[in-house]
Amino acid sequence: MKRVHARKCKELVVSLVILMMFATAFAAPTQAAVQWSQYAKIGLGSNDGPGAFEGPADIVVDSDSNVYVADSVNHRIQKLTVATGVWSEWKKSGGGYGSGLGEFSNPVSVAVYQSDKIYVADSSNHRIQQLDVHTGVWSEWKKSGGGPGSLLGEFSDPQGVDVDKSGNVYVADSRNHRIQKLDIVSARGESGKRVAADREAERASSTIRKALP
Repeated sequence: MKRVHARKCKELVVSLVILMMFATAFAAPTQAAVQWSQYAKIGLGSNDGPGAFEGPADIVVDSDSNVYVADSVNHRIQKLTVATGVWSEWKKSGGGYGSGLGEFSNPVSVAVYQSDKIYVADSSNHRIQQLDVHTGVWSEWKKSGGGPGSLLGEFSDPQGVDVDKSGNVYVADSRNHRIQKLDIVSARGESGKRVAADREAERASSTIRKALP
């Protein structure tokens, strides 16, 4: 009788061990702790101070982990230098929208190439702006005289800009219902041929206009 009882106890222990092994094997993996932080205005006041935003539309991080934000409603681009924790900005002197080089009207997209050049889709100014980080010089691609345009190198409410590893620039030319590509080789002079868009008939005669200050 004792042997039967001992055998049953042993079988029960073995069954429990097997059950625990299965439970461990099929248990959901433990998730790492998740912690969110934010960049925003704290407390009362306006949303136009350093590190505060009004309608941020885009964000990009460069190879040094610095952060760039298209602060659309504030008509500016902000940069967070991670090493120092300091915010800087590019905008019209005194704030508000502007149309000069380095000024913006509803910037909606920002891209960075090798921490050397910054590109901005300056939507309401119907242009793409470029900043040479080393020289501090802004340049632009737009219709001659300003305003929306439909030729190659002209834009109507551009909504996105990006750059590939070779430095070629791509633009979501929203109201012209197309994507434009700037071959970086052709952009090294004052003007160059466009290499990609959806209007092939214009390819041979169209150039980009790069206005320098």
